[in-house]
Amino acid sequence: MATELARAAGAVLLRHYHSPFLVEQKINALKELEEVTAADRESNEMIVGRLAEEFPHDGILAEESTDNDDRLKKDRVWLIDPMDGTKNFIQRDGDFAVQIGLALNG
Repeated sequence: MATELARAAGAVLLRHYHSPFLVEQKINALKELEEVTAADRESNEMIVGRLAEEFPHDGILAEESTDNDDRLKKDRVWLIDPMDGTKNFIQRDGDFAVQIGLALNG
């Protein structure tokens, strides 16, 4: 499942990569400004949506989603970075990836 999602999210990223895109700024968890694109958000929505549908009782911590403490009560938590390497993506140097992990029992 995770491999399939990562490949589908990668296809989303590549579709954006080969077309013009807008770069926005966001404040991250450390209260720092960083870049974000529609590709980050679309990839995130696709991954999170599919995981929530397939595993409704699991927790999800995703970089482009609002976090809450509910995930801390779950035995299974998905960890998502829908595009690791946004700066590289913006520079179009090809060095970016989709990251999907699963933490079991902490």
